[in-house]
Amino acid sequence: MMSIVEKVLFLTRAPLTARCATDALARLGAVAHEREVAAGDALFAAGECPDALWLVVEGAVALERSGGDATAAPMTARPGDALAPLETLGAAPVAASARAVAPSRLLRIARADLDALLDEDGELARVLFAAVVSEGCAGAAI
Repeated sequence: MMSIVEKVLFLTRAPLTARCATDALARLGAVAHEREVAAGDALFAAGECPDALWLVVEGAVALERSGGDATAAPMTARPGDALAPLETLGAAPVAASARAVAPSRLLRIARADLDALLDEDGELARVLFAAVVSEGCAGAAI
């Protein structure tokens, strides 16, 4: 299991959180829970509102859009990528299902914990939204 220090170090390298202040990263690290998933495990389904922000630490997660072109290859989230950050931050339904394609390790930040942090730290909210929007979702899958 990752220590809080290891979580913070990971968050400093993840594109979504790399520009966050150190104290904000420490608060995110404190509420982030490490999850190990097997290949084939589902994280969320298309049409659901995510109940957590997921960041890939190790492994790979396929994101498959529903109702789209059946021949289109799924996107694959790799270490450092966040899964559906805009939908998580905005409590909106996701357009794709997420399923691990290899044994994977992820950080899960419950939306309730994330919302509480964003309520108390407007700068954190601004930095996270800016990372999603201004980078065209670089490092943000879906």
